[in-house]
Amino acid sequence: DIADKVISIATTNLDLDQDVTFTVRLSNSTGAMLNEASKDSVVTITADQMGVVAVKETSVSVNEEDGSAAITLSRTGGADREITVNYTVNHISTDAADLADTAGSVTWADGDAEDKTISIVINDDANVETNEAFILVISATDSTVELGATVAAVQVLNTDIPEVKAKKSSGGALGFLGLTVLSLIGLGRRKYMS
Repeated sequence: DIADKVISIATTNLDLDQDVTFTVRLSNSTGAMLNEASKDSVVTITADQMGVVAVKETSVSVNEEDGSAAITLSRTGGADREITVNYTVNHISTDAADLADTAGSVTWADGDAEDKTISIVINDDANVETNEAFILVISATDSTVELGATVAAVQVLNTDIPEVKAKKSSGGALGFLGLTVLSLIGLGRRKYMS
């Protein structure tokens, strides 16, 4: 028998944060000579590739009437293990009455590398106001979760149109000119009649 033989070494789910290296050594041969140069084999178990979580777009603009702002998170470079990131909203020119769902978490399952979307609810009020802004920040309590871009700046554009009321004209220069012309016509008629 000169067929190749395979040595199998069972491993458990180690959840490795760094590579592990060990050596397999052949010894105590029977009926054969061991090649000293190749009797050792170095084996490396690579660490889990958990990927990098980041805000996909760091600048977002929405209309207030849209009702919500969508911020997309990506997981790239690996999908080992379940991971979770947290998010919070920091107000710049918005306040608590303007937004809802301003804190929470996003989870990827083991093997999941799909983009995730955070939806921040915007209160579409009837107030005529300037554009507003807030920032969304992601973080991770697990130090093994690697983060890329962590901040998204969101601008909320106000689309309410102020009501314009027509003002009554006081006449002004044109009104005065009209009255002067009418007065001159009246004087001319009186002279003609006299």
